[in-house]
Amino acid sequence: MRKTTRVVAVATMALPFLAGLSGAAFADSTGYHQSQQAAGPTGAAAASILSGTGNGPKGDSAFFHTVTLAVGPNGAALSKVTSHVFNGPDGTAGAGYEQTTIAAGPNGAGSQNVSSHVTTG
Repeated sequence: MRKTTRVVAVATMALPFLAGLSGAAFADSTGYHQSQQAAGPTGAAAASILSGTGNGPKGDSAFFHTVTLAVGPNGAALSKVTSHVFNGPDGTAGAGYEQTTIAAGPNGAGSQNVSSHVTTG
C-alpha cells in the first residue's frame, strides 16, 4: 500500500508540470518529444523530454523541458528543468531557466527551486 501511495503522490506532484506542456503550441512550429516509462518489483520511473521552436501571434520562441519521476522502496522524487527564450511582436524579449527538485522518503521530504528570468522592452 505504501508503494501505491508514493506513486499517487509523485503523479499528483507531476501533473502541474506535465499539464504545462499542453500550452506549448505555435502557429508555425518544430518540436521534439521523447518519453520513457518503466516499472518493476522495486519501483517505477518515467521521463519526458520536450523541445521546440515556434513563430506565432505572440512572437518567436524556443523552449526545452524535461521531467523525471522515480518511485522506489525508499521514497519518491521528481526533477524538472525548463528553459525558454522569446522575441515578442511588441519589442519585448526574454529568456529564462528553472530547475526544480522534489523528494520524499521515510525520513522526510524536501524541495529545491533555482530560477533565473530576464525580460526586456
